[in-house]
Amino acid sequence: MSLPSLTPLTVRVILPYHLRKLAHVGAEVALQVVEPVTIRRVLDALEAAYPMLRGTIREYETASADPSFASSPAQRTGHSSRSMRRCHAR
Repeated sequence: MSLPSLTPLTVRVILPYHLRKLAHVGAEVALQVVEPVTIRRVLDALEAAYPMLRGTIREYETASADPSFASSPAQRTGHSSRSMRRCHAR
């Protein structure tokens, strides 16, 4: 069994508008992340490269991602997809 490589990989991250403005960067940033690449390691690299973003993406009390970065509108609002469809159907 081989050990994981310590060679950093380049990970491209697309930032939403408000984080771009805060970090004074374009839409995409390139980060060096050591394998295995995980969301936590990407966020660590992002915050290390752009300290002004610390605390804007995840909560440090729980070390979890901010719910506003959930992958779907239903996840962000806590509504099920069924209730979201009902809201749009009216």
